[in-house]
Amino acid sequence: MVGYGPYHKLWNFTVDHVMLNRSNVIYTFDYFVPEAWTFGEPEIPTYPGVYNCTTLYTSVWADVCCPSGPNASMSFDASWNTANFDKWAIPVKNANVPVFLNQWSVVHGVPAQAGRYQYMSDVAKSLQAAGVGWAWWVWRGG
Repeated sequence: MVGYGPYHKLWNFTVDHVMLNRSNVIYTFDYFVPEAWTFGEPEIPTYPGVYNCTTLYTSVWADVCCPSGPNASMSFDASWNTANFDKWAIPVKNANVPVFLNQWSVVHGVPAQAGRYQYMSDVAKSLQAAGVGWAWWVWRGG
């Protein structure tokens, strides 16, 4: 398996790293965005909703993920997840190599009323539509 550092972030997942004609290589990434949903934070955005880009992507990744600036409004909904996969994972998949989402989750502390189950459903549907396999990361922290 090949994942891109640091931490197998989706936005580091590019065709530039594909090794053609290597049939035994699977390309993998992690999907832990927004981090408040994955690791638990005091301010958990409600899904769906509209937020500043840096609420959905940490400020470290704002240069890559926020082309309209860190304070630009973004919809946090099914189309946001699909756009993330379309921008970074699908180009690698289109190189005719296997792509696998190594792990994704929603921290236990995100309540149902914040959209926990809708988010999970939308991500799974987006991945299925894209033909990307995945593993659910069960972590009860937060």
